[in-house]
Amino acid sequence: ITPAGRRALADAGLAPPRPGGPTGGAADGPVPIELAIRCPRCGSTATTLMSRFSATPCTSLRRCESCREPFDHVKELIHVPRAAG
Repeated sequence: ITPAGRRALADAGLAPPRPGGPTGGAADGPVPIELAIRCPRCGSTATTLMSRFSATPCTSLRRCESCREPFDHVKELIHVPRAAG
């Protein structure tokens, strides 16, 4: 997702997926991770998972502990290697 796309998601009240994913990191090296999910409204990292699934299977419902507002988080893609054959 481009920086403009991430801003558009945040402007719509959605927390974009964290950077990285199956194409964002080195295939043979360490993968950078960021455990905190930022609130798209106030930017706080103090958020709580309310439900693993929200309006769609690719989003989860979270609540910000700072501004107390609920928001959807777009989940990251998870790379699952295919079996050889």
